Amino acid sequence: MGRDKANKQPPSSQQKIDQFTTPAGQREEGDAASGGPAPDGVSAILQAIQASQSAVETKIGEVREDVGLVRQDLRNAVSRITEVETRVSQTENDLADLRSKVAQLQTRTGELHRRAEDAENRSRCNNLRFIGFPEGSPQGIGPAPPTGRPKTTNDCALL
Repeated sequence: MGRDKANKQPPSSQQKIDQFTTPAGQREEGDAASGGPAPDGVSAILQAIQASQSAVETKIGEVREDVGLVRQDLRNAVSRITEVETRVSQTENDLADLRSKVAQLQTRTGELHRRAEDAENRSRCNNLRFIGFPEGSPQGIGPAPPTGRPKTTNDCALL
């Protein structure tokens, strides 16, 4: 009897692992040295671990699905932001073009306004009538008025 205890070696770490991972009905007779069939408490723990593992795998699957949806939403948002940036850039370019066009039109409008005012002043110069003088230029009353359009507004004063 004393010899049996001396020849008996402690179970290896693999045997300890197998004791908890191999279901009780599937163990070989040789497992008796490593502790024999698993007690009911150990099999209950194994079942609880497997149930927990299954629940964790289910939750991980749900999380992966949610992450996939978030990635798709992120791709859509990036696409929309890129489109908005493109439109804003194009709008800024159009705005710069329109501002230069407005400056050109303001310059042109100022030039046309100046020319219209000059034409109006020339027209007024041609419409002068002197009361008390006959409509033509009689001989001997000073120099004859210039013929044609006056060159400048100062020419109106010479009439």
